[in-house]
Amino acid sequence: MISDNDLKIAAEKASTAILAALPEAEHEFSPEHERKIAAIGRKARLKKVLSTAAVILLIIIAGGIGVLTFSPEARAELESTWNRLIGDDGWPTYINGKKASAPALMYRPTWLPDGYEVLSENADFGIIEYRNGLSAITYGCTSSSADFLSAVECTSHEVTVGGTTATVYVPVENEFNYTRKTLAFIKGGCLITIAADLDEPELIKIAESVKISDN
Repeated sequence: MISDNDLKIAAEKASTAILAALPEAEHEFSPEHERKIAAIGRKARLKKVLSTAAVILLIIIAGGIGVLTFSPEARAELESTWNRLIGDDGWPTYINGKKASAPALMYRPTWLPDGYEVLSENADFGIIEYRNGLSAITYGCTSSSADFLSAVECTSHEVTVGGTTATVYVPVENEFNYTRKTLAFIKGGCLITIAADLDEPELIKIAESVKISDN
């Protein structure tokens, strides 16, 4: 189980590693100029200075594809730390230290149960959140090299999605009261995940509707 404290520690290690990799500013520059140079350097060198700690942090965040759950406060702290370091336009497209082999959200579902509408979309990490009142469907589409992470213990079994083998993960009783099933399969070099409190036939129907995106 990944606790909020684990996330905070990972964020602190990532912050320290990234800042340690930045060059020291020349002292003849004014403080304002030093701040500007540091900001530019952080963004320009981001992909080269990600240490193991930073990659761990990215795996934890990227692993939120429908299965990794932690408190909104912990996530807000992580995003705040990241934005403070590189700016809110600096979210990388690295997962498990590798560049995604296929564009995020390359595939999207074309069918959902009645009443579900898009609530939010994160193209960098390939996540779309659909809502129908208090019910949610979290859809993920990322490089197939991404790890499938679960914050709770699950049982699993295989199903068939349009002739392709898929796996359904069902959480066992847990302290988070997390009950959403997750269907996961590979399509066109992408890892597709669908997490929801839906019956298995509906999860399969959503999966079978996934097609290449026109966007």
